[in-house]
Amino acid sequence: LTVDPGSGLESICKVFVSGNEKYSVVLGVTDLNTNRNAFYKIQLLVSEDERRFWIYRAWGRTGTSIGGDKTEGFANLERAQANFKATYFEKTGNEWENRHDFVKKPGLFYPIDISYAGDAKVDWESSKATSNLPKATQELIKLIFDIDSMKKTMLEFDLDMEKMPLGKLSKDQINKAFDVLNEISHYIKYGATEMDFIDASNRFYTLIPHNFGMRSPPILNELYQLNDLNSMLNTLLQIECAY
Repeated sequence: LTVDPGSGLESICKVFVSGNEKYSVVLGVTDLNTNRNAFYKIQLLVSEDERRFWIYRAWGRTGTSIGGDKTEGFANLERAQANFKATYFEKTGNEWENRHDFVKKPGLFYPIDISYAGDAKVDWESSKATSNLPKATQELIKLIFDIDSMKKTMLEFDLDMEKMPLGKLSKDQINKAFDVLNEISHYIKYGATEMDFIDASNRFYTLIPHNFGMRSPPILNELYQLNDLNSMLNTLLQIECAY
């Protein structure tokens, strides 16, 4: 569980953890109607001696330099926790204590489910191990475990690799995105209103952060889009399992 380097405190503190509660949240929201594609991050940080506390917040438009951040110190843990929970409620409309029964509120943020397993990279070039596998198979395995190649592949899908570090998006989050694509497929097959497609598109892009820059996210209402996105999600699942 990494302290956001934007806080400037990564060398002197850690993310506060109480039992199974990790006080670190990444939120996202996408709204095609207003061309909104935003993120919001909150961390409660504590010094190594557990005597000093900070709340770090960062916000902006996904995939751009638009936004800002703020680090605020607190006299004690109780005040820092209260600020963290109040900010979470303000941005999501949900109480922190009820986050496992989260209900998405119109126009408000949704939590991005992050897996905190560490990244890995295999040094294939310096490895002295030999393999009896065919060269084509060896190259495929190298690709599967090459983070940079994976990142390039994901960028082709306009995925935001800065806000969604490789291997960090949880399997549960990816499966929720599959469910949304299945819902859109049902709409295409049986008919639905434009607002139905917009709502489902908003939910998909909120679950899987995309980098559209200042462009408006496209509405998802064509089968070819779903085919591409299903392939993307399958790739993300492979990455999540590999790391």
